[in-house]
Amino acid sequence: MKLFLIVLISFSVFLCNAFVLPQASFRNDSRLKMAVVLPSESSTVGIVGRGFISVLSAKLSAIAGYKTWLLVPPGQRDIIVSLIDDDSLNLELVEATDSDRVDSFVAETDAVIIAVDDDSTMNEGVIEYVLNPATAKNLKRVVAMSRNLNGANMGFFVKASKISANGEVWDNSKADDYKKFEDVIKKQASAVGGEYTIVRAGTLKGGACGEDPLFPQYLASKFYEMTKKE
Repeated sequence: MKLFLIVLISFSVFLCNAFVLPQASFRNDSRLKMAVVLPSESSTVGIVGRGFISVLSAKLSAIAGYKTWLLVPPGQRDIIVSLIDDDSLNLELVEATDSDRVDSFVAETDAVIIAVDDDSTMNEGVIEYVLNPATAKNLKRVVAMSRNLNGANMGFFVKASKISANGEVWDNSKADDYKKFEDVIKKQASAVGGEYTIVRAGTLKGGACGEDPLFPQYLASKFYEMTKKE
């Protein structure tokens, strides 16, 4: 089985469990008594983002028992279907261009996950559209992925790696973009009356089942065909 790092999978599992962890694991800590959205077919989770992390989060959310919808960028439906590779899930793919359908899903959504693969942030207009107090009247939780770490140990070798070997490495060069992104998340979560969690993920790699289908809850092995690099 091809080697993949567990970071991406761990992050996605956290995203899908972030709605229940405060109650289950930290019920005696007053700082973490947050709104809880328990898995059920009546609890709706929306996934907004770009790239493989958003698809993986949607699949894991549906497997966890949430009614899940994923915002689909134009022209990406077939690729997403092939990566999920499971038509039995309670998962709806919603075209980003279908504003009426998006609005109807947003209106019944209890929690939203915002996650992007690369080191660019989600467009501010998209965040404001999904986290709109006029439509998101049922929203309780917002979970957003941020690559913005503490800036430590971002020296020559990290920057050299990003330039010469792996452009996906986080080197702290876009920290200001992420600070602005996080401020928008906080502002819009407050506007809709929901609570937020920001997950600082750093560099993410991997996320599929591997060469053999040993972990079918993750993305299909086609993921590696699409991302395989030397």
